[in-house]
Amino acid sequence: MNRPRKNIDFAPEETSNLRRGIDLQREFYKRANIENNYDIMLKSLENIKSEIQHKAHAKNRKKDILRITKIIDWCKTLEHRYTKNTPSGSRVVFPADIELRISKNLQVAYEIIIELLGILGLI
Repeated sequence: MNRPRKNIDFAPEETSNLRRGIDLQREFYKRANIENNYDIMLKSLENIKSEIQHKAHAKNRKKDILRITKIIDWCKTLEHRYTKNTPSGSRVVFPADIELRISKNLQVAYEIIIELLGILGLI
């Protein structure tokens, strides 16, 4: 017996709470980007990723979600990576171009998210 497959449309209605929440997080990201507030940018990316993760997996976009996750984890572990032990205790010593690297990686993650949102029909 061949049963017809059910196609599930993951695109929400025009005024859904999901779309409003994602739009709000995108605005937070944009404001934080202007102010160079990387913590808020990171949190916004995490929030958007958690909202679209299952929908992206359903559309076979697992690699994109994995790449975003790796960028987020990289940003979260920076302090641990650049902690140096000194005679007076441990301290964090970042390279000179760390802000440029953080900004570039967060922007790459945001561009991937925007692409995913377009594919999922959320923007």
